[in-house]
Amino acid sequence: MLQRVDFYILNSHQDQDRWRILGTLLGRQWLKGHRFHIHCCDRNECAELDSFLWQSDITDFLPHHRLDTEFAGDSPITLGYPQSWPEKRDILVNFDLHLPDTMHSFERVLEIVVQDPVWLNAQRDHYRQFKKMGLTPQIHKLG
Repeated sequence: MLQRVDFYILNSHQDQDRWRILGTLLGRQWLKGHRFHIHCCDRNECAELDSFLWQSDITDFLPHHRLDTEFAGDSPITLGYPQSWPEKRDILVNFDLHLPDTMHSFERVLEIVVQDPVWLNAQRDHYRQFKKMGLTPQIHKLG
């Protein structure tokens, strides 16, 4: 059941800055036992983010796998898009313009906001939807 929502607001307009902050946020939390699902908007973004996480030198190793590939193991971080969902995770990172219907199965939702008009409008709508659900999103302004 969804209990908490956090919006991390960046001054940047670049999607890759969202990914850099994501690395920082996940790096602090997966070691504490949290299980994340990163919900991308489509297969292409999922592949690009996967590549970024494997090649990035700005974060420590983040054990993850894509749900649309064969993987026999388990990792604390999964990547997917509307057609691919994990079984049980506690934190959803939403990189989609829409809130997924399955968000209620997570305990917490994270949104990383960039200063792009399309994303700002979508995330303002998300904020209003969370408020209608009786949740008070936490706002974190990042420099």
